[in-house]
Amino acid sequence: MDNSGGPTVISGNTAGGNGGGIHYHAVSPDVMTLTKLTITGNTATGNGGGIDAGEPSLAHAFTMSFSRLAGNTAPTGKNLNNNHTSATVTNNWWGVNTPATTINNVSGGTTTFDPFIQLTHVASPSTIKINQSTTLTGDMSKDNHGSGAALAGNLGEIVGLPITFNNAILGSIPNAQPETLDAGAQATATFNAGAPAAPDTPTPRLTSRPLQPIS
Repeated sequence: MDNSGGPTVISGNTAGGNGGGIHYHAVSPDVMTLTKLTITGNTATGNGGGIDAGEPSLAHAFTMSFSRLAGNTAPTGKNLNNNHTSATVTNNWWGVNTPATTINNVSGGTTTFDPFIQLTHVASPSTIKINQSTTLTGDMSKDNHGSGAALAGNLGEIVGLPITFNNAILGSIPNAQPETLDAGAQATATFNAGAPAAPDTPTPRLTSRPLQPIS
């Protein structure tokens, strides 16, 4: 399943058991392949808010890449519940920079999710004085190892999403929020340093919220 014929969005679904977005139970030699999907805002009262894969007694396998999972909810495995399945799910955005917290492996299920798309936030220059400015950059063009090679040309599920720079400390951000991730999966804003509360040289600090789910 991919979006070569147009955007593929699995969103806003509710399951009274497992698998709010996708419930996958095919057995070997069948393999599910997912690429460039958006799986957001799905709910399961059981396991696997985004995806539930497999069951305890048979062999299962699937792959997923260049996809976005966010805002899915379930008691366990809010993005993925892996039940006795071999899952190779690399180069995806999991809604947070800690994908393991959104994945549940049971009954010998194995999930390979590294490398994964990561949201980074840097200021340039990183240290400024009173009444100076710095450029803030939110970047989703690289994986958790700092490489963008595999992701180049494959970030269609990320480009165009909103990203918010907020919580400015000892200064302000004059840009209207949110910003939009450009074709390079980056967005920028300006931080203007104000007068310090104490006699020191402030370093700009600002928290970028994770991308918000879009249906």
